[in-house]
Amino acid sequence: MKNIIAIFTLFFLFYACVPVKKLEGEQARNRNLQLENEGMMEELQKLSLLKSQLEDENGVLKNQLSQLVSDTAKVSQQFRSEKKKNDDLNKLYDDLVDQNKKLLSSSSAEKQKLLSELENQKRELARKEQLLNEEQAKINKLNQELSAREKKVKELEDLVSKKDAAINDLKKRIENALLSFNQDELSVEIRDGKLYVSLAEKLLFKSGSAVVDAKGRDALTKLADVLGKQTDVDILIEGHTDNVPISTASIKDNWDLSVMRATAIVRILKENKSIAPERFIASGRGEYLPVAPNNTTEGKAKNRRTEIILAPNLDEIFKILESTN
Repeated sequence: MKNIIAIFTLFFLFYACVPVKKLEGEQARNRNLQLENEGMMEELQKLSLLKSQLEDENGVLKNQLSQLVSDTAKVSQQFRSEKKKNDDLNKLYDDLVDQNKKLLSSSSAEKQKLLSELENQKRELARKEQLLNEEQAKINKLNQELSAREKKVKELEDLVSKKDAAINDLKKRIENALLSFNQDELSVEIRDGKLYVSLAEKLLFKSGSAVVDAKGRDALTKLADVLGKQTDVDILIEGHTDNVPISTASIKDNWDLSVMRATAIVRILKENKSIAPERFIASGRGEYLPVAPNNTTEGKAKNRRTEIILAPNLDEIFKILESTN
């Protein structure tokens, strides 16, 4: 009985020990599997990170590839363009070589013809160059003449300006000298570069007479004082009448009256010894240069006048003009 119990005890202990060992083995195996699993997880994370890096690098490579494709297209286009230029240059070179060969292989007659044409062209060029030099010489001469004429024009302008200034100054001095006379008796104005002193008949003469009144003599004396100091003007006295006919024992017509009045004024003016007699010119215009219609009393009164025309001496101007011819 004791042996049976012992056997059962041993049997029980034997079978009880076997699961414990298996359990421990399974636990150890499980731990190994867990460790392996954790290792695999780490490997998976590394693979995921590597995959992400590879995708990024792949994107960069794609961009680079796209840029390379674009650059390749540009380079290809440039290559084709340069190749075309090179082909054109080669063709030009070939053409030049052919022309050179033709020239080298041309006959001596053709060469002589070319040389002759070249000599003709040289002679024509020399002729044209000579003509050009002659034309240039003409232009230089014309420029010199133009410069000389411009200088003369400047001298004329300066001289005319001085004459104008002198006439204006003379006008002021005559107006000041004749201030005591009325405007309807005389007037002083510049026309066409000349100074006109117009004296009405009522200031100088009685109707139909060529004898100067005392008041007129006074005006002429004052005028002579101014003219005696102005030696560079010519003095022209013009007599004018209206269209009313006149005929007396001493006066034949209006022509006669206008001339006699002009000479009467000259005689009074030349009493001033400062005025050289050769400066005077006396003339009569009769009724043929009216300043107003003769169909009114006022118009006729305006036409019965004597004009003393003071013209600048133009000898200096004529000398300049003659020197330009």
